[in-house]
Amino acid sequence: MNSDIPIKILFLAADPSDESRLRLFQELRDIKARLQIAKSEKYQLEQQESVRVGDITQAIFDIQPQIIHFSGHGKSTGELCFENEVGKVQPVKPDALAAMFKLFSLQVSCVVLNACYSEIQAVAIAQHIPFVIGMNDAIGDKAAIAFAVGFYKALAANRSIEDAYQFGRVEIQLQGIPEHLTPVLYRKELYKPVIGREERSPFITGTPITDPRYFFGRNYELKRLFNLLKRHPLQNAAIIGKKRSGKTSLLHYLKNITTTPTENLRLNQKYSWLPHPENYKWIFVDFQDQRMANRERLLSYILESLGMKVPNPCNLDYFMDLMSENLHNPTIILLDEIGVGLQRCPELDDAFWECLRSLATNSTDGNLAFVLATHSSPIELAHNTGHSSPFFNIFGYTATLGALTEAEARELIASSPIPFTDEDIEWILTQSHCFPLLLQILCMERLFTLEDGEDDENWQEEGLRQIKPFAHLLDTQNEG
Repeated sequence: MNSDIPIKILFLAADPSDESRLRLFQELRDIKARLQIAKSEKYQLEQQESVRVGDITQAIFDIQPQIIHFSGHGKSTGELCFENEVGKVQPVKPDALAAMFKLFSLQVSCVVLNACYSEIQAVAIAQHIPFVIGMNDAIGDKAAIAFAVGFYKALAANRSIEDAYQFGRVEIQLQGIPEHLTPVLYRKELYKPVIGREERSPFITGTPITDPRYFFGRNYELKRLFNLLKRHPLQNAAIIGKKRSGKTSLLHYLKNITTTPTENLRLNQKYSWLPHPENYKWIFVDFQDQRMANRERLLSYILESLGMKVPNPCNLDYFMDLMSENLHNPTIILLDEIGVGLQRCPELDDAFWECLRSLATNSTDGNLAFVLATHSSPIELAHNTGHSSPFFNIFGYTATLGALTEAEARELIASSPIPFTDEDIEWILTQSHCFPLLLQILCMERLFTLEDGEDDENWQEEGLRQIKPFAHLLDTQNEG
């Protein structure tokens, strides 16, 4: 591209009369001001106001922009609100805008959707456009304007789009507005090879996901789980879900995400869940491991994981003393498949569980919490296995795992090293009902055929055959 030709920014504004009024012209004025202050001829700003659906493509044809900025309203369903002929709302679905941007993929390099709940649109559009910014929640006028100011201020200073995105979020923080995590950036090439790492399968179906890079979704549950763990006293939580619903993968993600180097994560993947992650200790206990059925072996394992000296013998009294006297850092013990432990491990009796409860509630100054994974509620699980320990009453928060949101499912699908067609994506979403395992299986089948150069529909038949054994997951939709 000739460096003398300015990069064109098309500002599209829509503020339907039957929606709450927005400060769109203030945002436009502030963007203009930032570009003018920079005295740079690199960018040329064009605008289109009161945008109707039919105006979008015409404006792109006329102006031929490289950056498109939409400012307006968005719905929680992912629709963006344009105007109709009389100035009222005309919503546009994500797949429609994505299909349009696909036709401009050789021209447009960046799309900014400065509207509430526009993340779903961003995920869909990012399959065709190199950089797309959306909002993962509602966003106020002040935060939206602050982000735009920071973003274009950085662009005018010759920073990259990725850097400008970070400056936009920082600008929100500088204004003292608690919405700096609302803007999210998606990149068409979601996965870039990391030097020194072996080639990994993007879709994992047979084993739990232990690498945070390949874990998608569960943002609602993660936000609440980490909120329980980032303040004192730490609080306990139970993750409930059917077999193969992703409980174990979620436990591994909790353990690994805050300590994984950022270069080993996806672009824009959140990792700053905890204020001081280096202070935390994480212990993963898998009760399907027969060694954990032995009480002394289990207690020794916990002490070793914390770097404490293991007494001989390592009985419950010594364990309680050591933990009470030496546990000074926030510590989370992740109990996977606890139902197996209750059913098959007679040494883990009520006295054992009562001691763990005492540690968490009275003896460690709020530094100890348990997060367990189970098929049913902890109280129901204890009752069904003949346990009466009050340990199972301390889980005040439960997260029940069902389907992913559509935006989360689309992000997982978009991780394919070979992009899928819109038709393939819609079929996968429909057949999987956005359940992670079913998504992984269907995506893997489609990727196999694309890698082999096959272009028939046999992959769909094979995909349906592969997900049939896990049809029980779909019953989750009908549960209360």
